[in-house]
Amino acid sequence: MTAAKVAMVSIESIWQEYQRRILPVSASPTQRQETRRAIYSGCYRLLVILRDDVAALPEPMALIAIEALHQECQEFAAAVGRGEA
Repeated sequence: MTAAKVAMVSIESIWQEYQRRILPVSASPTQRQETRRAIYSGCYRLLVILRDDVAALPEPMALIAIEALHQECQEFAAAVGRGEA
């Protein structure tokens, strides 16, 4: 991975992209603040899960756990797309 790509890997870049692509321009300052907090909190919690729980598993099980988390996110995104979440 190049230094430029490493610099792009940040929670702030995730927030900026979300703010640019998803958050309505009319969103209130409170909505922006709470949404940013939710993004950072979710990312932090996932990192803790990966560090403390997944990293403790044997590699084959760790890969299954990561895939399960990925699948859960895909299912949630699909539910959002259907207006169910």
